[in-house]
Amino acid sequence: MDDTNNSRVSVRYFINNISPFCWDIIFYLNYLFNSELKREKSWSRIHLIPMLQAELDRDTYRRAQASLRREAEIMKDVPGWKVGDSVYNSKRYVPPSVFVLPEK
Repeated sequence: MDDTNNSRVSVRYFINNISPFCWDIIFYLNYLFNSELKREKSWSRIHLIPMLQAELDRDTYRRAQASLRREAEIMKDVPGWKVGDSVYNSKRYVPPSVFVLPEK
């Protein structure tokens, strides 16, 4: 009879004293894991930005060259037309505007 009581006390001791400590360790390890994931995500974005910017620059250059070729083809019969000249009265660079018109 005394042995059963002793085993109940040890189980109660584990549930009341050891188990919360184990949960604290689990929560702390989860916190460390999530903070490492956040750090890795932010560093991966930092390292990807130059590559994405270079890709955007290549695409912009490709579109500008295609636009100049289209302009030369369309305006070939207009006397005095210079392909690539700015239509603005400024030496500043004005980025091209792209508008997608809806189909009728």
